[in-house]
This record gives sequence, structure tokens and C-alpha cells, in this order.
Amino acid sequence: MRTILTILALTISVMTYGQQLNWGLTGRAGAVATSTKASQPVANAPGADYTYKTGLQLGVGAWAEVSAGERAAIQLMLLPTIRRQHAGEIYVLDPNRNPMADAKSINLSLMAAISALYLHQLTDRFSVGAGIGTNVHLQTKTKVHLDGALFIGGEDVNEVYNNYSYRRFPVYLPLELQLKLTETTALVGQLQVGVSNKLAASETDFKERDRVLQLGLNYRLH
Repeated sequence: MRTILTILALTISVMTYGQQLNWGLTGRAGAVATSTKASQPVANAPGADYTYKTGLQLGVGAWAEVSAGERAAIQLMLLPTIRRQHAGEIYVLDPNRNPMADAKSINLSLMAAISALYLHQLTDRFSVGAGIGTNVHLQTKTKVHLDGALFIGGEDVNEVYNNYSYRRFPVYLPLELQLKLTETTALVGQLQVGVSNKLAASETDFKERDRVLQLGLNYRLH
């Protein structure tokens, strides 16, 4: 993470040499949809559901922007986020292979989005942009909830760290719309389309990609 921040700082320094730098804070809330795909058909056990439900994401970060022409700018953003998402449902079997309980898994993830956008000013108030970004995966904890049964040890919730399952730097393409509200505040909407498999194992038959829809505010400090 320190390396990423160093590269980001050096990039901003090079870009802003001899130019005025605008920068500020941003807050975003969004919905996350994860699509899954398998190269071969997957046989679901009775009652099992391996699909993700729409999750929630919150983030607070910083942005920096430099002019790239009369009506254009390059914007860099660092946005740490937390995410909660239902990750599937299965039956837990007893030693005799009989259904014992309904198990639901929930992923709690900590990430840091780093992106670069080319923004074009359409009018005095509206700007649109596109670019590239990565959601740096920092940590994921999976909680498995049992309905009507207990794990060994007498608990109905089991928590495991699931960091090894996901790529550290999954890539996405951001599309953004900004509406200037005041001289220092802008309403921001962004769609992120995942373009790389976020699962870490290269030999896996499964592929997972995220689509994120965010809404938030940019506040200019300088």
C-alpha cells in the first residue's frame, strides 16, 4: 500500500509541474453486483445458491485534478471503502449426509480504489469522464451463519479470513458524471465495470466480476 501511495504522489507531482492543482475530499455510497461465470456447468446441491446478492459499499477518500485543456482535466482518486455482500447459501449436512441447517455466507471487505479519469466539461455545471482503476484488495472476512444448528464449539456464526481467494489488484473501467452544485461542491455518480477476474486462482473454472454504482459528493479544498 505504501508503494501505491508513493507512485500516486509521484504521478501527481509530474502531472502538476507548472500547473495549478485542485484537490479535495470525496464521500461515496454505492451498490455492488457481482456476476459469476463457470467454464463448465456447475451442479448445485438441493437448496444451494452460489450467486451473490447486491451488496453495499461506503467510502471516504481524496482526489486531485489538473487541467488538460480549456474544458478538460485529469483526475486521480484514492478511495478506501468497506463492503458488505451476501455471498451464497448452502445446506450443512450432518455425519449421515442429511441436511442439518441452512448456511448463509456474508463477505465483509476492506478495499482501496485507485483510479485515473479524463474529465470533459460539457457545460458550466456538467462534466463526464472515463478512465481506468483498480480496487486494491486489503482484507475480506467471511461470516457463515447457521440457521437452526451450531458449529463445533457451540457457535452459530463462524468467521474466517478469506484474503487468499481474491486478486490483489482487480481492474475496472470507471464512467463518471459530475454536477457542479457550488464553487466547492459537486454531485458525483460513477459506474464501475470490472474487466478482470477477481478470483486469485489462475486455474479456476470460475470467474467473478463486479459492477459498482456509486453516488456521492466531491468537496474542493484547494
